[in-house]
Amino acid sequence: MKKLAVSMMVISLTAAVVQASDMTAHFSFNETAAGSWAVSAEVTGDTAGLSAYSIWTRGVDPSQVSYEEGTLGTIGDGFAPRGFQSSTFVSGDVGGDFNAGNFQGSGNAAIAGIGTAAVDDAGVIPGTTPHVQLGVPALLGTLTTPDGLGAANFEATSVGLFNAEGDGFLSDPPTPTSEVNLIPEPATLGVLVLGSLAVLSRRRR
Repeated sequence: MKKLAVSMMVISLTAAVVQASDMTAHFSFNETAAGSWAVSAEVTGDTAGLSAYSIWTRGVDPSQVSYEEGTLGTIGDGFAPRGFQSSTFVSGDVGGDFNAGNFQGSGNAAIAGIGTAAVDDAGVIPGTTPHVQLGVPALLGTLTTPDGLGAANFEATSVGLFNAEGDGFLSDPPTPTSEVNLIPEPATLGVLVLGSLAVLSRRRR
């Protein structure tokens, strides 16, 4: 696993190296059911998109965690999904923590990375224009964990970005921010509902 991950990183770094400029990367872990998380990322700024990502789950038995990479995209009218190469996907136990991620291979710049791609009139994805819709959260995949995890169990690291032209790997990518959105527990949900009803009742008086 470690050798494979290192090999993929080396392949990714063979592109021209350029300095990072104005860009951000934001990860969201959205709980859709107990122990099931939709993982998305949003890239903004002077970049052509995500070239590599690495997701960590700490403090949990790695054998109880799995990750399924999805088709990237938040599809809108006139757009088609783009994704990473399946051959570069890695996941599993790394030093007692669970890690999953994917890397772009040689010759695959950020236009084959995160986001959505415009489709021409013939339904063909152009091969020479950037295929990234910046500022739109794109679904990376689904993370399955034991129930009851919180923000302390998640850390998104090793984000890789390409420059705006998509032909150079950024040597100083930003540390990504992240957020964890939990499904409210029944008791908490009940309190929220009662509070809302109380506010509505006061407004009617």
